[in-house]
Amino acid sequence: MQVISCRVHEELVIDGGIRIKILEINEEGVLVGVTIPGEEPAYEEYVLEPQALELAVAGH
Repeated sequence: MQVISCRVHEELVIDGGIRIKILEINEEGVLVGVTIPGEEPAYEEYVLEPQALELAVAGH
């Protein structure tokens, strides 16, 4: 598994066209925007438990 750190408004580009953008990070979760070529942007909200965030920051 690759663990990649991103700040708000940064994007990851996958396979030359799929874009994943961190829209917002708050105490309730992370709002992520996904843009797929030829489609309207889709938005999903994922709630990460504090323990999961601590592990991600620690690099585990």
